[in-house]
Amino acid sequence: MTSDRNELPAHRNPPEVDRVAAAQAAVAARRARAAV
Repeated sequence: MTSDRNELPAHRNPPEVDRVAAAQAAVAARRARAAV
């Protein structure tokens, strides 16, 4: 039996997922700058 678990689907994230990820990254960067 072959294992297909390591093969990721070749589909694009929906735009709202990209927006949420970008917003979370911005918050994390802001917190990192504030902590320094």
